[in-house]
Amino acid sequence: MLPCVQVDAAASASGPATLPAPAIEWRDAPLPPVTWTALDHVPPLLYRSIGGSEEAGVLRRGAAGFAVAAFASGEEVETEVPNLLIPPSAPPSGEPSPQLPERRVLKRPAAATGEYSMMYYKRDHCIGVRERFGAKRQVLSFGGASTKLPHAELVEVGEEVCRRLQEGVPIATAKAWAKSKCC
Repeated sequence: MLPCVQVDAAASASGPATLPAPAIEWRDAPLPPVTWTALDHVPPLLYRSIGGSEEAGVLRRGAAGFAVAAFASGEEVETEVPNLLIPPSAPPSGEPSPQLPERRVLKRPAAATGEYSMMYYKRDHCIGVRERFGAKRQVLSFGGASTKLPHAELVEVGEEVCRRLQEGVPIATAKAWAKSKCC
């Protein structure tokens, strides 16, 4: 911390005041070790420099939530690197790696086999039919406040529209059929 210096008005008029140089004490204490990591390396490494010599330690997940570096000398040092940055360790070289079951994702073409679902809108007393594939958009709606059908019959018409669409009937044809049943 620098000492406070009182400046009088006459000294400030002549130019900027200069501060006395602080006294620096040099000690012969060793410098603390400097560490850095190479997390993109496989396995991840922790490098440290002590007194001009460098050594590298392999990082592994620690029990306390932070990585532990194991050096060649047998020394283990807990670091400030969180375990989440360290990939899970591979099994020892003598053991075979566990085989995970192959995940197969079955995808169907959008127009090959269509699945449609029906939604009932209570406030408007109407049915909306939407795709369950591709963009999953609503393809048609029918009913409304002017329809004379009760809820149960409106749902039956909606189920029939979904069945017809799954059989391959064009959307316009299914919509026209549903509107003829409702009005």
